[in-house]
Amino acid sequence: MPPKKQKNPSVNISSSLEESEELSLETTVPTEDISSSDERDRTGTQKVTRQLIERKELLHNLQLLKIEMSQKNLIIDNMKVDHLTKTEELEERLNVALYQKQVLALRLDSQLQLSQDESRKQQALRKQEMDVILLRQKQLEETNRQLCDKAGDLRRSFRDLELTEDKYKELRDIPEERLSITEYVAVCFYEVVSPLKAQLSELHVKRNSLTDDLETHRTQINALMKSYEEERRARSELEIRNQRLTLELADTKRLIQEGDFKRDNYSNIKRERDAFECEVRELRKRLEPLEMTHEVQTRERNELSREVSTLQQSVTLLQKDKEYVHRQNMELNVRCAHQEDRLERLHTQLDDAQRAREELYHKYIASRSVPLPNPSGSVPLPDPSRSVPLPNPSGSVPLPNPSGSVPLPNPSGSVPLPNLSGSVPLPDPSRSVPLPNPSGSVPLPNSSGSVPLPNPSGSVP
Repeated sequence: MPPKKQKNPSVNISSSLEESEELSLETTVPTEDISSSDERDRTGTQKVTRQLIERKELLHNLQLLKIEMSQKNLIIDNMKVDHLTKTEELEERLNVALYQKQVLALRLDSQLQLSQDESRKQQALRKQEMDVILLRQKQLEETNRQLCDKAGDLRRSFRDLELTEDKYKELRDIPEERLSITEYVAVCFYEVVSPLKAQLSELHVKRNSLTDDLETHRTQINALMKSYEEERRARSELEIRNQRLTLELADTKRLIQEGDFKRDNYSNIKRERDAFECEVRELRKRLEPLEMTHEVQTRERNELSREVSTLQQSVTLLQKDKEYVHRQNMELNVRCAHQEDRLERLHTQLDDAQRAREELYHKYIASRSVPLPNPSGSVPLPDPSRSVPLPNPSGSVPLPNPSGSVPLPNPSGSVPLPNLSGSVPLPDPSRSVPLPNPSGSVPLPNSSGSVPLPNPSGSVP
């Protein structure tokens, strides 16, 4: 409900004042009666008593009090009216506020219900999303572990990526789909490093040429500086001489102005002046080319100084490149030393393998050269006139002993080896020499020189 309009208190107060004045005029004693009584008293007694003055004062005060009381009554009435209007307005506002409170309470309840439903839905959705996220996290952790294992394998396979030129050509012909990751990376590494190595060699050559040019420029600068110093000294001497001659010329001119000296020594002074002027002209002519050469040399010196600064910068850069290449060279030398040590070990292993192979071959020949035992148990000596052919590894015609006979076993039990200098050739490395069976081979003669009996199985090698 809209609030009521308040009454204007100023209008009420003014109207109350007018009414109070009217009432005061009606209730007071008329002034005409008072004045007539006073006149009668004056005429009667011709004397104003004190009681009359007090009575007038009391009447005046009474009138003032009545006026004030009427004004205050009006003010109280106005205040009552205002209070009533305000109470009515406050009641109306209270009713409106209560109605709004009820409306807001209902709206709050509905909003609370909606928000609770929405929060339940959001909580369910977030729970589902959290489950999906946890499942995805487990999958990602598993894939991360697999990728870490693969990265470790790749890191271990990338340790040695250097290739030779032949190996690079061989891998380059293979298509990329058939190459492993290590081989592919090694090929790419070789393709990147090989032009850098070529560029490094070119930079070495360029650095050497630049150092030679720098030395030549330095020698030229030193020579030019020496010539410049000599010309500067000569120029300073000529300037001093020129100043001295100018002073002498000034003195002679001052003397010429004098009349007697001019008349007496005119011809001599003129000759000396002409000679000095000629000398000055010659000196000026000589000074002009010297100044020109001096300017040219200063320009050349400035250009050479600029070139020297640029060359020094290039030299510093080349020195840095040299240090970097030197470090790489040291690393390569260390690796080369390791490879050489490994090669020496492989050579020693190869020599040991060759010696072991030769020993096995000689043992095999010695075991083949021992004759079979007869039934009686005695070992017949071989005929010195007959030659026993040695087994040829290649399968061709056996080569006889150069002496033509098979040597007998010595008392120590050792079988003499064939001459390796050219009598019996070594077997072909490409062919494998069949070794005797360990279970049924005939052992070598012992130290007593006797040959042991064959094995119980009866097989003869």
